[in-house]
Amino acid sequence: CFMGQNEKEQQAKQLLNSADGKRLLGLLNRDGGSTLQAAGQALKRGDTGQVKNLMGPLLEDPEVQKLLKQMESKLNHG
Repeated sequence: CFMGQNEKEQQAKQLLNSADGKRLLGLLNRDGGSTLQAAGQALKRGDTGQVKNLMGPLLEDPEVQKLLKQMESKLNHG
């Protein structure tokens, strides 16, 4: 089933508001969100290397990986 971009965005928003999504955001904001803010600023500058350096440790967390896989599965398979 092919979904339009708006449908994907809507589904992603629903996932972020789900229990898994809220848990994921909580894990990613453990430091008060400073890492995510710094990564966002680096992304705006086009510094993808810095984004990877900042987000790498967060994304390597086993619980974060588990939640991302669950959310990706829901997003791709409804």
